[in-house]
Amino acid sequence: MPTLEDLYLKTGQIITEDWFKFHYELHKKQIYESAIDFYGYIHKDLIPDADLFYNLGTPIRRIKEIHSGYGYFNALYKDGRVVLADGDPIYISDIYPEAREKITQAIDYSTILTNIYDYTRKIDSQLLELVGSLRPHLLASKVNYYAPELADIFANDIIMNYDGRVRVKILMSNSGYAYLKWTPSGTNTPVLGLLNAGDIIPANAWHEFDFTVMKNDKVNVQVSPSTNVTVFLYNIPNT
Repeated sequence: MPTLEDLYLKTGQIITEDWFKFHYELHKKQIYESAIDFYGYIHKDLIPDADLFYNLGTPIRRIKEIHSGYGYFNALYKDGRVVLADGDPIYISDIYPEAREKITQAIDYSTILTNIYDYTRKIDSQLLELVGSLRPHLLASKVNYYAPELADIFANDIIMNYDGRVRVKILMSNSGYAYLKWTPSGTNTPVLGLLNAGDIIPANAWHEFDFTVMKNDKVNVQVSPSTNVTVFLYNIPNT
């Protein structure tokens, strides 16, 4: 196989057909048998003679596109920054400033939303508790009870749990009068007065009466004449 030395002409050497043949064979080898031929086709593995020594392109002379089946890199960069692979640790300093700012904002918003949610839930709980406390609270009842005339229907006076109103819901089997006995908190002197503005209450007709009370006031109910009654007592807190 011809070599470059074979193509070197010495002084006085005659150019022969063999010289042209050697020239042809050498160029044929370079064109068709080299790792990369004259047309840019690769025929063999490209292996550098030194490890991590040569560059392929430069920052201002770059390869336009690379098409490959596999790639193995110690480090891979995009726009001057390391590309993170699956399993790589992520540090805040590795993240773009814009991304760091957005992450910080997202964390701040998340914290704000969490605080708002907790505060709203607390308010909702308080509102539910407040609404629940404003509903009528049943304190005592008697159903179809025979009530002697002007005698307490309830064995013990009923104590109010809230400032607000006491509601008397009463049904009498005979026409008659209903009385509310009220003992203000801190006193031992009951006050007895007619309900329904002193008018007679028809038989078998529901009537309801509200009366202002304070917490720890005591109330009871009486009727006249004796009759069977159904009575419900409610304490309704102030709104």
